[in-house]
Amino acid sequence: GMQQLVEQTHARHLLLSPNAIRDEQATKELINQLKAKLDAGASFIELAKEYTDDKSNKHSGGDLNWVSPGQMVPEFEQAMNQLKVGEISAPVKTQFGWHLIKVEAKRQEDMTLSLKRNEVRQLLAKRKFEEEVENWLREIRANTWVELK
Repeated sequence: GMQQLVEQTHARHLLLSPNAIRDEQATKELINQLKAKLDAGASFIELAKEYTDDKSNKHSGGDLNWVSPGQMVPEFEQAMNQLKVGEISAPVKTQFGWHLIKVEAKRQEDMTLSLKRNEVRQLLAKRKFEEEVENWLREIRANTWVELK
């Protein structure tokens, strides 16, 4: 069969979202300050742990794990794709706020197997559903039959 290779990126990010206390301008200033610290050699993980507004990966220092194409919003993905391994982006604006993105690694992943697995899973779910409908119809017919006697 055809192999479906996709490039996956192991990325981290640090997100600053404007809020009641820190408006858009202050948020932009802070993200620029953090970028300057990173350029001067500060640890991305440490800064993300301290500053990021993405609660889901704060404890891991902004670790997004392996990201597949189409998983992130377009602005984020475009910026991430332009980075080399080890590189950190300039501040990137999305609907969520301002991000700094770091690429840890890239790999070619053969999606053929996981796609197959998903297809099988969907097929089984569909079959199970059709079975349930059949049972339900049979029950209705049985009950209706009783009423007609």
